[in-house]
Order: sequence, then C-alpha cells, then structure tokens
Amino acid sequence: EGKMNHLNEIKSYWSKRAEGYSISNRESLKSDEKQQYEEFFKKYIPTNKKLKTIDMGCGPGFLAILLANMGCDSFAFDCTENMLLKAEENARDLGVNLNIIQGDAQNPKIEDNTFDLLVSRNLIWNLEDPEKAYKEWIRIVKPGGKIIILDGNHYCYLFDERYMEERKINGHANELKNIMGVSPEEINRIAYDLPLSKKIRPEWDKSILTSLGVKIIDIDINEISYKNKKNEDVRLIKDFKIVCEI
Repeated sequence: EGKMNHLNEIKSYWSKRAEGYSISNRESLKSDEKQQYEEFFKKYIPTNKKLKTIDMGCGPGFLAILLANMGCDSFAFDCTENMLLKAEENARDLGVNLNIIQGDAQNPKIEDNTFDLLVSRNLIWNLEDPEKAYKEWIRIVKPGGKIIILDGNHYCYLFDERYMEERKINGHANELKNIMGVSPEEINRIAYDLPLSKKIRPEWDKSILTSLGVKIIDIDINEISYKNKKNEDVRLIKDFKIVCEI
C-alpha cells in the first residue's frame, strides 16, 4: 500500500523541467561529454551488428540519440510526453531516428527478450519501486544482452550527514543549471520519500542485480571528497556506472 503515490507528481515535475533539461542535453551533445560517452559505449557495442537498444527514462534523449548516432536501432522510453517531444525534436535536429515509447519504467508494456542493450541514466533514483524496474528491465533484455546503469547518490544528503556536510563545504550552486524557473522544492520533497535516497549506491544495485541473477561485468565509481572538522579527507561516492550481462 502507498506504492506509486508519487508517480503523477514525478511526471508533473519532469514535464515542467523538459524545456531546461533539453537545453542541457543539447549542450552535452555538442561537448566533450558526448565523446566520453561514445568511448564508453564503444566497449559494449559490436561494430558488425545492429543492436536494438532502449534508453529507459530517456528525458530529452541524450543517450538514445547517442546510440542512434552510433548505428543502433534506438528506442527512447519515458513517462513524460514533454520529454519525448523534446527527444524527437533533438533527434530530428541531429538527423537521427528514434523509436518513441511512452510508459512507466517500473511497468513497461514490452515483450520479453526484446532488446540487446538497455541503458538508463539518472532514472533509478527517481523510482518508487526500483527493484520492480530492475526485474522488468532484465525481462525485456535478451539473454546475453546487457544493461548499463548510470546513476548517482543524488539525494543521500537528506539522510546522510557526510553528504550534507560535503554539500555545505563544496557548495553545489551549479548543479541545477537551465532550471528555467522551475522550483526544485517539489522534487526535493518527493526525493525525501523515495527509497533510494536512503541507500548508498551502487552497493544496493549490485546486491539487487546479483540476486536477480545477472552478472556484473564492470562498476565505475566517481567520488567526491571534502575535509571534515578533524581535517580528514572524507571520500563519498557521487555517481557510478554499472554494466551487467543478462
């Protein structure tokens, strides 16, 4: 009981953020970041085969467009119509084709064993039932296929003093650029109720994915550090990439 009570609020918030988030995505697609992602994905995309890929929670399409650009048959999945409209527009501007699917990432109406590769960036933290999402994602990926999760400990500071201290010391004024007047209060309030705000990841993901029977091939962790009151270096996991094989 009480599950999914935020889905409409989450959709509404990201609907409003679509415009600004799209600007950030466009900036990323023109920057070094694009090449860094391409280098990373090249390791997992064979050149001799056209992979069928899906970007879960694609937002304005950054990864979906990147994969289309790399020659994949690229599907873009999101719960928000505004985000998907932006993804289509951004893909058109860059001359690539996306297959658009609107739905709930925790309950995708997609047949078993459909995709060779599923990618997702900064979505799992935002879900009310991330474990169900992982089960479903495994179901829709072909045996031998891969799932690549890129996410971070975005809201740990609400429950973990070290993350709160790091924020105060390092300052994060720049993290919500292109917010276009949308108040972050709403998502902060929702994040307080989301299960993963209380977990330090990717440890959680690793144990869930392993328990669901997938093989973890690679985990790449990006840390942040700060000096605490005793002048000790405290290192925290900021974001991460997990690559698994079904």
